[in-house]
Amino acid sequence: MKKMNKALRYFLFSSLVLSVLFLASCEDENEGPSASISLSIDGETIEDDTYIAPPGADIEITASLGASSTDDITVVTNGAAVSVPSNNVITSGSSITISVSPTATLDDEATLTFSSGGVNRQLVIDVGYQTVVDAAMSDGNLTTLVAALDAADLVETLDDQSAEYTVFAPTNQAFQGLMTALGVTQDELLAREDLADILLYHVVEGTSGSGDLESGQIIETLHPDGLSVVLTIDDNDNIMINGATVTTSDIETGNGVVHIINQVLLPQTVAEYEAVLLAAPVGQGPGERSSTTFFSADDGGVYSVDDVVNGTDGITSADIDFGYYYGENNNASIAAPSDYPSNIYNLGAGGANWSALNATMFRPTNNLTLDDFNAISAADAARLVQEYEIATEDPTTEITDLSAGELYAFKTVDNRYGIFFVEEIVDGNDDGEFDGIEDEIELEVKVTQ
Repeated sequence: MKKMNKALRYFLFSSLVLSVLFLASCEDENEGPSASISLSIDGETIEDDTYIAPPGADIEITASLGASSTDDITVVTNGAAVSVPSNNVITSGSSITISVSPTATLDDEATLTFSSGGVNRQLVIDVGYQTVVDAAMSDGNLTTLVAALDAADLVETLDDQSAEYTVFAPTNQAFQGLMTALGVTQDELLAREDLADILLYHVVEGTSGSGDLESGQIIETLHPDGLSVVLTIDDNDNIMINGATVTTSDIETGNGVVHIINQVLLPQTVAEYEAVLLAAPVGQGPGERSSTTFFSADDGGVYSVDDVVNGTDGITSADIDFGYYYGENNNASIAAPSDYPSNIYNLGAGGANWSALNATMFRPTNNLTLDDFNAISAADAARLVQEYEIATEDPTTEITDLSAGELYAFKTVDNRYGIFFVEEIVDGNDDGEFDGIEDEIELEVKVTQ
């Protein structure tokens, strides 16, 4: 009897355990709401509790309590930056479209709460941009840039949320200015083989806000040749990139920062020229003005007044950046066409009638040595910009009393930067008197192209 009772107790205990396990499995199969609400946008699960969205965006969010759940989920918001539809109850697995206010400003935020029974999930919507591409696409003044990024197959690159970029973004007006200067249409510009290189010249690896930028800083870009840009800050605290002005700074995104600029930055290399400029003899009239007195940074050529008047080799007054003269008081001198002495050559309407008188600006360099100058290579265009921008003396359109061994930085009206070294100043007659007939100045010139 005792053995039977023991067997019975064992049987009853085993049955109880099995019953509990069975009931537990049934509860698993038929349980109510899960322990959490999962959220997804565009098919991607939101792992964090924060999502970045630009002003005016409509975001479709799918909320789910589990594959088999059909329970309702209520969605509410606590901030004016984001609104939800009046019908704010959805079935698990369904989507709801929330709207970011078009008047929301960057860094505004609102919290969405998804609730079902006792289960809650909160999602903070930060008003901003996921990527630098999103920032560009959200700005109506950057539509040409967006089209260019698409044409150059760079959207995916700059949309990478695992990377960090600083982008100097030219406006539509900046692109229009470039197209006008090049004489091309937008379609022709976007078809250029070097379009990607041009755009990457505007992109720097890493995030650099305006507070991280210093005047005179040389910054390497993502241009395939490793070309750099130069950042300067003028007296009015304007940030300049290779002469382009930052009009809007510090647009922060999830993968970097955007600074909007008013010019397209063209990748620049350094061209090197040997230029021998003849002093201008006083009193030459039309047809006699044959001294090759003037220099063009476009091709490194030297030209006379009559070359320009006659359009020799296609040269125009707009191509001339400076000229040489030897003055009675100023001695060896170089002047921009805008300030060239009229008593030597009258380039204005009463003389040669040049249609353009360019105002090239000159500044003596700061502590630049000849070895430094000689070390500037074809890839060092940024150094030429830097030497001009960091010079302490005010720019001028005329420099006088030049001596051999001096180094001057210059900037042309079309934003070419250069440095010239005065190699020699020659008295052609070897009599100690500069009479302008065979007198000359010999320059080594390095200029951006």
